[in-house]
Amino acid sequence: MMPSYLCLVIRSLPVAAAILVCAGAICGQITIERFEKMLAEKASFGPDDLSSAAAGEVRVKAPPSEDKKQVTVIGIVRVKPARAITMADFRSSLSAKSDKAKLGGGEFGVPPSADDLAGLTLSDDDVDDLKKCVVGNCDIKLPAPMIERLPDQFDWDAPDVTADVTRWYRQMLSEYAADYAKRGDNALMQYDSRKVPVRLAEDYRKLLDQSFFLKEAAPEFARYLKDFPAYELAGVGSSLNWSTFSFGLDPVVNITHNAYYSRSTDAGALHVVASKQIYGSRYIDSTFAVTMLVPVVGPEGVVNYLVFTDRSRSGVLDGPFSGTKHDMVASKAVEKVTDILSRAKYALELAPQEPGAAVQTEGSRSTIRTIGRRWDVRIFLIAVLGVICFLIYRELRRARA
Repeated sequence: MMPSYLCLVIRSLPVAAAILVCAGAICGQITIERFEKMLAEKASFGPDDLSSAAAGEVRVKAPPSEDKKQVTVIGIVRVKPARAITMADFRSSLSAKSDKAKLGGGEFGVPPSADDLAGLTLSDDDVDDLKKCVVGNCDIKLPAPMIERLPDQFDWDAPDVTADVTRWYRQMLSEYAADYAKRGDNALMQYDSRKVPVRLAEDYRKLLDQSFFLKEAAPEFARYLKDFPAYELAGVGSSLNWSTFSFGLDPVVNITHNAYYSRSTDAGALHVVASKQIYGSRYIDSTFAVTMLVPVVGPEGVVNYLVFTDRSRSGVLDGPFSGTKHDMVASKAVEKVTDILSRAKYALELAPQEPGAAVQTEGSRSTIRTIGRRWDVRIFLIAVLGVICFLIYRELRRARA
């Protein structure tokens, strides 16, 4: 028979566990002091940056890095949502701007297949680059085994070689995506297109470890990203997507693992969206971006902050003029993140349209149409246009003389 004191201990375990969980939640509460301290220590945000962000101004920094191949961008802004924000609202706010550089893309099915990439095409220049590929010198990122098989895999002089290479490329990428969906980081490529190999699994271990504020705000989501797909987490959504972008002199093909997560806290809803590039045909080796809507507890109560972080690595940034190249890329990244956060803030703070708003807008349009139909207004506008044309004509005559 089990001793009574042992029974008491066993019965107390659930209560003790609940107490520990509650204590962890209290200790993990994000205060404005803790939040601003992290921004100052890890992202080079000064007092003016913090006060501007608290006032609703987007602040973005590119902290210096000892790694010449890496660019880090961190942006914050306080938002005052006009309503309770769902994950759908949050994701929509981040895609408010259509990217003109995007040439095409789509989502992989489950499991991924070559049919998912039906819209992906390679140009004759892409095929020519692949034809010239050797390990250590290839303009398109691939692992050594694939590069070594390329010379004997195609009749490079055939009239339909571009179509053949495109089919192979689609099949290769779909198999890679399917393998990643099963094995996570263990399936990530090693790029052997340059003299120094790029091991994506190593890159992403570093980028995730360095990710600003993710482990503090949502450690369980950081664990999910690290151990995907083995670690299951309630409230997570995930997809594999492909896209082609106009970037530099040549188009770029990307595959990204996009994951999003929400949970309720005593301070409000926490939303996190992460994007991890698991393949990029050119330029960028690896990139990991995280955007969060974080409830922060301050003297005036709970306030919400948008926090964006992106860490990217590229061998292009190393070598001669690395400092200049790094500064140019960082400057462009700061500009882009500022635009993303500005648009997201606007979308999240935009109140639902009042029933009378449409009537008011339509009334304004009606007034404009009414004014435009008046003959006296029309005559006045025609006269103004005539004067402008006469002045332009006179200046042109003087210039010719």
